[in-house]
Amino acid sequence: MKTIFFSILCITFLFADGQNNSELESNYFWKREVVMEAVNLNGTKTGEVVISLVGQKFRVISEKEEGDKVLIRILNYKKVDDPGSNFYKYNYGTKDLAKASLMDSAKALSAQDFKTGTFGDYQKYFLVDKSNILKHATPYSVIDHSLALGFLNLPFKARIQKGKEDFSGTFNFGSAVGYKFKHYSYSPWAHNVVLGLSFSNVSLDSVSVSKNHEDLSETNEFTALSLSVGYMLEYKNVQVGIFLGWDHIDRKVQSNYDWDYQGKPWISLALGYSIFSKEEQKKDVSNIQ
Repeated sequence: MKTIFFSILCITFLFADGQNNSELESNYFWKREVVMEAVNLNGTKTGEVVISLVGQKFRVISEKEEGDKVLIRILNYKKVDDPGSNFYKYNYGTKDLAKASLMDSAKALSAQDFKTGTFGDYQKYFLVDKSNILKHATPYSVIDHSLALGFLNLPFKARIQKGKEDFSGTFNFGSAVGYKFKHYSYSPWAHNVVLGLSFSNVSLDSVSVSKNHEDLSETNEFTALSLSVGYMLEYKNVQVGIFLGWDHIDRKVQSNYDWDYQGKPWISLALGYSIFSKEEQKKDVSNIQ
């Protein structure tokens, strides 16, 4: 019995040690508030202690062997005109300069300073427990912009020609190619600009044509090539959006009937499901919150 108990105890310690020795990612954001000790780049404490903010992004600089500490840098806030702003609390400052002097110095920073680098001797760093990062922070990366291919269904078309407005349900099912904008790995939301190509059925009747009405029965179905462009909001792989499109029936049919909506714009809501999307995750190199 003692042997079993000792074995379980050893496994427990090994598991805990394995958790503590997990490799850290480069970029995180805080899920909870934690205590952070202000230090300079070599790890010397300045005596300042601050509390992190939920959602605050930070970058891991290095891991310290002593005390299982990690040196981090909070990504830059941009508001430099307020001495009580997060910029001075988390990014910029030294013990030896008055706040007014800090503000004068910070106002000389350019937009490029915020994007590409640290602030030299004015840059603040913090020591935090590694266990706090593992428990209370979420790693993230940037998912680069990409092209996505998928199916596209436009359940209706609202034709917006003045004096000839028309709303009709329609069956069409086509393919689409979309440009997906860059977004963060922790978010299920993404934004797309989409080009669509599909075949759909359109109805020609005496109201919608300008000539040869007598050759038409009550309704006549013709195949149209539909081109569309739109914006789609994506949650995981399910997409919904709004589209602007144009229908083109066969030239011979158009020449015979002069369909009023040939090449004229319509709008529609769209439902889609991404079937292929090549996405590349990469390290976030931005220095701004």
